[in-house]
Amino acid sequence: MNKNKLIIHFQGEREINLKTLSRSLQGLNSALDGLKKYVDTESNTTFEVDSISPGSFSITLVEVVGLVQNTLPLLDNAVSALAGLKELLKLRKCLNGKPPESVKKEGVNVVITGDGNSVSISNEVYYAYRDDQKIERGLARISRAVSTDSSRDGIEFDFDINDDRSAIVYSEDDLIATSKALPLEAQREEKTTITSTVGIRKVNFQRPTSKWELLFLGKSIEAEIVDEDWLNRFSAGDIDLNAKSKMSVKMDIYTVGETVIRYVITEILDS
Repeated sequence: MNKNKLIIHFQGEREINLKTLSRSLQGLNSALDGLKKYVDTESNTTFEVDSISPGSFSITLVEVVGLVQNTLPLLDNAVSALAGLKELLKLRKCLNGKPPESVKKEGVNVVITGDGNSVSISNEVYYAYRDDQKIERGLARISRAVSTDSSRDGIEFDFDINDDRSAIVYSEDDLIATSKALPLEAQREEKTTITSTVGIRKVNFQRPTSKWELLFLGKSIEAEIVDEDWLNRFSAGDIDLNAKSKMSVKMDIYTVGETVIRYVITEILDS
């Protein structure tokens, strides 16, 4: 059984306004509840309140993660709502209260750029954040509660997950910028299927890797080919290609807003 821990330091006076505390905890609980729907752990999360040092007030949140059933992979080897919370706090600080400028899928992660910054978070955490608005509203509520309390000058989230210790600090300016929930409905991934001709920029001989560098509408792209029959024939040497070859394909284009995040070729029509 693993115990993950989060210590939240409300920077400022030792005593804390009850409204600030209760609203912060409500926001935290809402965000964690939203994440746990996607993580699906048998976890028991308890709050322990401790005023530990002059000039601050702290809360210790302990997450006990027991046996896991029917789980989705969240992070490396942890199925933990706190691990997801850590990623989302990094994301919200990166965006600084502004909508994402670009969202790009890279393997098991999603790279999100905004306000001149970028951050990489796991697919599952991003999809939870994108699809369940109460996660964003809960995190915004924490920022709003602390930013409107004149006795607070920031908040620090000190994570200890699988013995990995790190902290995320929100200054007063960070709290003000992130105090409003972002409308994330527009960031849903959409798929468009087309038939087109693509050129080959670089032949990929490394199976089972199936990502190819292609030329599409005059632009260089990286596309995944999932046509197994064609890939098997190519690997067997039945198809002759070079860097100037062209082929007609059926391709799925995945977008978030106006940003293309991946290309998937489902069928090679001729080559």
